[in-house]
Amino acid sequence: MNDRGDAIIIIEPWYSNNLTAIYKNYNDNEWSSPQIIGNSEKYATRPNTVINDAGDVAVVWLEINNNNDRIIKFNERVDGTWVGEINISDSAQIKELPSIDYNNNNDVIISWQEWDIDDSGRFDVVGKFRNGSDASFSNLETYTDLSNHSGFSQVAINDNGDVIVYWRQASGAFVSDQTQSAIGALKARYRNLDGSLESTVNLSPPGEDSLNASTELTAPRVVFKGENAAVTWWGVNENHNVIYASIMVDKTTWNSTALTTPGKSADLSSIAMDDKGTIAVVWQRTDGLHQRIQSKLYSPTTASWSAVMTLSTLGVNAIHPDISVDGNGGLQPPGLNGT
Repeated sequence: MNDRGDAIIIIEPWYSNNLTAIYKNYNDNEWSSPQIIGNSEKYATRPNTVINDAGDVAVVWLEINNNNDRIIKFNERVDGTWVGEINISDSAQIKELPSIDYNNNNDVIISWQEWDIDDSGRFDVVGKFRNGSDASFSNLETYTDLSNHSGFSQVAINDNGDVIVYWRQASGAFVSDQTQSAIGALKARYRNLDGSLESTVNLSPPGEDSLNASTELTAPRVVFKGENAAVTWWGVNENHNVIYASIMVDKTTWNSTALTTPGKSADLSSIAMDDKGTIAVVWQRTDGLHQRIQSKLYSPTTASWSAVMTLSTLGVNAIHPDISVDGNGGLQPPGLNGT
């Protein structure tokens, strides 16, 4: 849902090979009728969607056909009409976990992990960019340095058309065809509107196994508005999961902060930011008996993080948190009363 209240639901029925969309305009009383926006021979899966301030929608997904080819597909709803699905990548290589972002100029950035792009037996993070003014996608771009297995990419785009690409990369010596790694590091790279790439930045502490996604919840954990950008993740520290956030200082400099201390494990963090650079991070953490929802708020005025706020009720489990920032320095987790 966007700030004015337009909303989109993408449905991936387990019994169907179609993707279905249901849309609600902010000033309509009823939802639209379900509309098929993607049709696959076998599976249409892994959908990710973004809605901009005008109510336009961009959707990316992974299609698997009868030959088990993996195709990155895209569709877009502009001025109330679905444009029609197109192939973003139909190469023979294995692909996984597409991510997307979409700004108010209808610029689009899509990324995914792709296998063996240079016969190396390695996953790399690749993608394509579309300028909203000419509606043409770029050639395939590679965002990682081709030194080790990389994946779980997430992207964010600002209204200038600049992009942050955020991913997890295996640490240690590269082993061809071996995608499992005991330690993964988190990295970010800035893509300028003209397609040039800045240097890759290491975000997570050396030696910690750091995660920005899970099989339970793979929502983006990167935000980018104006000149402000931030990410969140959880890392294994002293055998417990610790929540981190990192804030961009400039295109090649980020400041990372541990938001929790080693002790009771915390994970599945979510992040939000307003136009002023106020950042909220929320996560789930055990109190020894139940999972509780906690949060911290970053103030750009004081350049500091708040104390930890526990938002959920004592004595019951609360999981899979999400959050938004209201533009006045307040935060609101859906379904919870937070201030």
